[in-house]
Amino acid sequence: MIEAIAFQDGKFWVIDIPALDGMTQALRRDEIELMAFDFYECETDQKADPSNFKFTILEGEAAKAYAQMLDKRFEEIDLAIDQTSVKNVS
Repeated sequence: MIEAIAFQDGKFWVIDIPALDGMTQALRRDEIELMAFDFYECETDQKADPSNFKFTILEGEAAKAYAQMLDKRFEEIDLAIDQTSVKNVS
C-alpha cells in the first residue's frame, strides 16, 4: 500500500509519499490523487494502481504538526548535505 499524505500549504496542497521518499503538489484538492499517481509513475516507471493507494488529508493542527515534521526532516537533510560538502572540500 502506497500512502499519500496531503495538507494545504498556502494556495497549494503538499502531497508527501513516504514510500517513495518524495513529495509533489497540487493546486486544488481534487487534483491530489492525480498528482500522486503521476509522481508514482514518474518515479517508478510503473502504472499507478489506484487500489494500491491510501490517501490521508490532514487539516488544522494535524496539518501544522505534519508540516513541522517535514520542516525538521528537511533541516536534517540540509545539515547532512552541508557536512558532506565540508568533508569533500577538505
